[in-house]
Amino acid sequence: MPHQIIGPGSLTKRPDAISSDYLIAHSFGPVQLGDNTQGALNRVWRVRSVAGSMFLDRQFSSTTYGAEVLLFSMGEPYPDEIDLAFDQNGQVIVVCQRATGVEGAPQIWLYWFNPIVGAFQFVSFGAGRTPRLLLDEGNVNASWSDVLLFYMSDTVGSLCYRQQRDRYLVEYPLAAMPALNSFVEDAYRSTDNRIHVLCSVRDVLAGTYILDHIESLLYPYDAGYDSATAGWQLLEGADLRTVQIQYAAETETFKAGLITLPSTLVSVVLEYFREHEDVKAAWELRAGSALLTIVILYPGDTREQESFKGGHQLIGGALPTVVFEYSRDAEAGTAGLLILGASFA
Repeated sequence: MPHQIIGPGSLTKRPDAISSDYLIAHSFGPVQLGDNTQGALNRVWRVRSVAGSMFLDRQFSSTTYGAEVLLFSMGEPYPDEIDLAFDQNGQVIVVCQRATGVEGAPQIWLYWFNPIVGAFQFVSFGAGRTPRLLLDEGNVNASWSDVLLFYMSDTVGSLCYRQQRDRYLVEYPLAAMPALNSFVEDAYRSTDNRIHVLCSVRDVLAGTYILDHIESLLYPYDAGYDSATAGWQLLEGADLRTVQIQYAAETETFKAGLITLPSTLVSVVLEYFREHEDVKAAWELRAGSALLTIVILYPGDTREQESFKGGHQLIGGALPTVVFEYSRDAEAGTAGLLILGASFA
């Protein structure tokens, strides 16, 4: 019996698979186009491609959308795949894969507001396929926020990304995910504050797929979004010298993330007095950081069940001291320290 598809779908866009037609995309966005007064992630929006015309609408309830508006149109070749995002100012961004390269090779086209020219543009950024968009920080006041464009580059041979702050002009390869027989399916941000890119990887001989993904290091974020979460990003030239946290609540999930760019921070002290705690701490120290000491004091309360995980990555830093103190009867503790060109004493 032949394969049948009821509704939008494709038997060709992912060889050996029944897949979405990839001509409809959804994204969280503002309350109105260009209006971030109620946040950058206020409601769900939808874009769909019909013969090269891009129609946009927004969700009003769990089951209804508003009237579609024509966003823009293009001539042939029409898109093979599309995706949707919004920037910090609530401006819409649509990415398309189109067969506009040599002999119909796929290329990445982006509809976005270019602040240099003060207008929306629909332009090609060269070879690439299966593009996906993501606003990496929903806080409209975050200075580090970017719209990220992920895609597979058969030319480079790996997953690549471009970022808003470069006006998408710089291509960054991510060699951890080879492009051969791989397809980007989604880019998303997880609750542990990392960026993930989900890919399907085809086994040509078996005619099957597996799902694989790569993830970022701990990402900068605004602690104000969650009272149980603390995060810091120290930019170059910051004068902060010491961070000390004392936490005494009985039931709380506490996550601490510290990312230091070249700055003068020299001491971090974390003290936990918890009865039931799942604690995760991660630091990334960049080249030129002046951080001298990390101390984690964990007196505990002699409970039998406790999970403590610490992960630290030093890249060209000068950290001479890390101290972990445990006073647990039974401790499930793991500490990982990765040193890349750092002077760890």
